[in-house]
Amino acid sequence: MTQAAHANWGVYGKGMGMKAHDCFVAALCVDCHRELDQGKNLSADQRQQMWEAAFRKTLVALFESGRLFVK
Repeated sequence: MTQAAHANWGVYGKGMGMKAHDCFVAALCVDCHRELDQGKNLSADQRQQMWEAAFRKTLVALFESGRLFVK
C-alpha cells in the first residue's frame, strides 16, 4: 500500500502550517513516508533526494497509466 507524501520544502510551496500543493506528492510506502517525515536515519539532504526520486517515479507511473496528461 502507498501513501501520498507531500513535499516538505518551501520551493514546493510548503510553509508554516501549510502543506505543499497536492500536485507535489510522491507515492511512498507507509514506512518510507514515516522515515521521510519523522525518521532519524537520513539527513535532510537524503530525505529530499528520496522524495524527489519517488516524485519522478510517481509522475512517470501516472503518465504511463493515462492519469496524467501533458499538452
